[in-house]
Amino acid sequence: ARCRSGPSRAILAFSHLVRQLAANSVETPFANYRQSKLTRMLEDILGGNCVMVCLATLDGDMSRQREAAATVRNLKMIQSIQNAPLVGGDSLHASLRR
Repeated sequence: ARCRSGPSRAILAFSHLVRQLAANSVETPFANYRQSKLTRMLEDILGGNCVMVCLATLDGDMSRQREAAATVRNLKMIQSIQNAPLVGGDSLHASLRR
């Protein structure tokens, strides 16, 4: 079996992180952003330090119906993420101060 690497691994890590963030409440804010470079780059955005706008494009071709459904599911999970913005600091420093 071939090991996943590159973009597919990053997308898988992003999907896992979104599920983890959607399941966690504001009281338990731990999320593992170190799974890939993509999740590491999006740490401030998904962690609440930035305003986030999601945009998705869907293909109307019926052969890509599963892919479109997965995109919509991911957007719904992203929409359900609740976090508390941290003013004047990043998530690591805020965790250490608590």
